[in-house]
Amino acid sequence: IYTSATTFVNGGDNTTFDFEGGYLFNRNPGTFSLGAIIGGNSGGGISDPTTGPATYWIGAKGISTVFSGSISGDNNIVKVGTGKLTLNGGSFGVIGLDSNYNLVTNYVYTNLISYVGATTISNGVLAVAAPVSLTNSTVITLAASSAVLDASALGYIDSTGTNLVTNGVFEVYSGQTLAGLGTIRSSKVLLDAGSILNVGLPTGVLTATNNVELAGAVTINLSRTNTPNSGELAAQTFTIDGTATLVVTNAGPALVNGDKFTLFNKGVTFVNPILPATDPTGTTNYVWQNNLATDGTITLVSGGVSPINQNPPPILTSLSGNVLSLSWPTNSGWTLQMQTNNLGTGLGTNWVDLPGSTSITSTNITIDPTAPTVFFRLKL
Repeated sequence: IYTSATTFVNGGDNTTFDFEGGYLFNRNPGTFSLGAIIGGNSGGGISDPTTGPATYWIGAKGISTVFSGSISGDNNIVKVGTGKLTLNGGSFGVIGLDSNYNLVTNYVYTNLISYVGATTISNGVLAVAAPVSLTNSTVITLAASSAVLDASALGYIDSTGTNLVTNGVFEVYSGQTLAGLGTIRSSKVLLDAGSILNVGLPTGVLTATNNVELAGAVTINLSRTNTPNSGELAAQTFTIDGTATLVVTNAGPALVNGDKFTLFNKGVTFVNPILPATDPTGTTNYVWQNNLATDGTITLVSGGVSPINQNPPPILTSLSGNVLSLSWPTNSGWTLQMQTNNLGTGLGTNWVDLPGSTSITSTNITIDPTAPTVFFRLKL
């Protein structure tokens, strides 16, 4: 099947493509939607586009399928829909004779999933089963909290090429990037030296169901206005190799003193982790309480914005003639603010600090009869 469409987003959303020895070629770069894919046992699959990379959205039909064919070339694969797509192709039978001259069928295994583009899981489950792996995909992204990468049936082909060994290890090789949030089902997630792990989009929790061993570069973002306020890597256990690095970046607004961020769900030990050094203007140095080895958290001690006190002291008032007296019982940095608006506006956001009020506990205001509305508050 050939397609020359540069954009083919919805045409195949409800169509199941059954590959029984045939191939799908995309003549031009663009997006092609495959509602579901099955078959491939007799060969066939998605082949190399003739000009530039193509992107295949697979799974919009919302059903669970098994695909045993090949996906090759400069293609990008996006798993969509709520169903489960299992990639398990790569075996074929060879008929021969055993030592007693009986006809037997031996199976030879090879990984037919060899595309070199990006892999994105935006919904549902993408399962990979040996001999299939994603070792050629440059970037693997779990793009939503509902995204699941099921690697529990991964493994390797033994030296004879005729036996599969299943170990459930999901390995990210040097030059590959694993990113996002969601869940990885495996016996172990192994990030080799030279690999990259970007946790969150830009924040969010990436959960591994068992052990995680880190030997590559780990990056985690902070953004105090997001929920959660940072990327977090969660696992049953962690192994941090000597080659692993950790770089934490503030991707949001200026941080507030006392902000706490959970980067790992339990204690981890990195050699010289790099935490945000200054505020966004580069003028104030951040000072951190690093509890990564204890509970996987960091807390900003100083250098950030002072936290807002939500419990200001009461403002006491008295009136004598046209003089309004304001007082408050204590001052440890409280600032008196005021705003003046017309009757149609009422209370707004145009607060102005009264000069010098930070160091006093009372002041007198001469009432202006021409000011329709005047408001006061204390700020810390």
